[in-house]
Amino acid sequence: MAFPGAARAEQVSGVPVQVDIRTALPPRELDPVLDDAFTWLRDTGSAFGAKREVREESVERLSRALLAAGAVDHQVRAGNAVRVRGSATPGRRWRVEVRDPGTGRVRTAVYAHDLAIATASAAVNDTRAPGRSVTVVGPDLVMAGAYASAISALGPTMARRFAVRLAEAGPYEVLIAAPERRPVSTPGFAAYGPVGGTLLAG
Repeated sequence: MAFPGAARAEQVSGVPVQVDIRTALPPRELDPVLDDAFTWLRDTGSAFGAKREVREESVERLSRALLAAGAVDHQVRAGNAVRVRGSATPGRRWRVEVRDPGTGRVRTAVYAHDLAIATASAAVNDTRAPGRSVTVVGPDLVMAGAYASAISALGPTMARRFAVRLAEAGPYEVLIAAPERRPVSTPGFAAYGPVGGTLLAG
């Protein structure tokens, strides 16, 4: 039997956006919620596509609005900014593929009931860590995105130190991945799924 809910995927300012609601609400309630969600995202204008921080704040605010509207089980994804709440099916966590922003390659999968997931990559011309991506998970997408962006701009040694200190302070965890290398993560990242790499420690 199919799990109740509704889903929609559209482009907003050139960014692929998916809203997946799994709460058992009647279609007459779910359809207007989805209509309002995409209307609101489009009203953010071109900044949604051009600015990472605008995109992340919009996704976080939309997730809170869905929660307030009674859609307690949902996933909202805009590019590499993801917010999940509730369950994908009764009692089961959402599965979120973490993709490299540059190549689209799936790095790992994160499993969670209530989590913000942001991924950023090093600049194309950054020779210190070519192809490196940084994923940060935690309770707020705006903060997760800011941390991911900051870590991705650092050299490899400083990036690892920053990640360790961030995780020690809580409540955010970090995964750093690079081509042809085993990923490294803070110990708490493993709570959201297998990493298959090296653990960072202080």
